[in-house]
Amino acid sequence: MPLETCATCNRVIESNMTHDDLVRRAVAWLKRPAVKALGGPFDFWRKGGCGVVVPELVSSAPESPDAIGWISGGYSYLVECKCSRSDFAADANKGHREHGAGAQRLFLCEPGVIPPEKLPAGWGLLHCHPSRITIEVVPVHNTERNLSAEMSMMYSLLRRVETRGALTKCFAPKWGGDIEWPELPVPTSQAQEKP
Repeated sequence: MPLETCATCNRVIESNMTHDDLVRRAVAWLKRPAVKALGGPFDFWRKGGCGVVVPELVSSAPESPDAIGWISGGYSYLVECKCSRSDFAADANKGHREHGAGAQRLFLCEPGVIPPEKLPAGWGLLHCHPSRITIEVVPVHNTERNLSAEMSMMYSLLRRVETRGALTKCFAPKWGGDIEWPELPVPTSQAQEKP
């Protein structure tokens, strides 16, 4: 493999990351607590740390993202990993790309693989460096997000947990679970009222 110099960190790197290497890095990036970047309509973009992240999920949904993560409230981030320009070019032929899953959709590759001007409308671009991931192009909110596909993915995950007998562990103890729910404090205005 030829040696390249990373344009961002000026380190000499060997271009030999596999698709699995990129997926692992995407999963770790999605789990990070917060990522901030300049860009977007307010000259600022922020990604929360995803509480649920899944690599290469196979389900009944029309797409199997390389990595997808959700934060509280169901907001999602989808990352597609590309090792070569030909892999990226082939991606354009996938019908679900225009109205696919992910409120925010990004490509992850090594520097030089995907030219920013070739990105589909609304997609972001992440560059994978030896010790970090940088945001090169900030994504735009996907207003045509396929929520049905994301629900299929979530159902697939929950069904797998259920068939392994682990879902009931998430229930309250009276329903066979092992989670003790804390008692809610009584508001002070109600506690001071006389009967």
